[in-house]
Amino acid sequence: MCSISRKMAAEFIGTFGLIFFGGGAAAMGYPLIDVALANGLAIMIAAYVFGDISGGVVNPAVTLGGAIAGKIGWKDAGLYMVAQVGGGIAAGYVLLVVLGGSTGHLGATTINTGLVSVSGGFILEALGTFFLTTTALYTAMSGRAGN
Repeated sequence: MCSISRKMAAEFIGTFGLIFFGGGAAAMGYPLIDVALANGLAIMIAAYVFGDISGGVVNPAVTLGGAIAGKIGWKDAGLYMVAQVGGGIAAGYVLLVVLGGSTGHLGATTINTGLVSVSGGFILEALGTFFLTTTALYTAMSGRAGN
């Protein structure tokens, strides 16, 4: 059994990697497919490296879903989310230093209001988060992984 500090460190580092590589790819203006690949690979690496420590969740929304489903204890979930937000903030600051703020919003996502309304963007984000969380719950957190 891993200590909570080790689990938090795993979530911090995993989330740092996700934001640094995924957000960094977006901030550097890579094509959308490259940004998606960077994010997917970062999540895959976090799951493989930290899966046996904390689950490699690296996303507060997925952590919340895991707590609601009873797969992650509420105390651990709260601490995971603190570590995840901290890892994301740290990665953002490192990107700011590395890229010098020359990329505008450093990979922050915005809604293209020429294509979709703000409420439509919210709905798309909510649906994407639902499917991401559902995928994590029914694969990595289901107890069937590796069987």
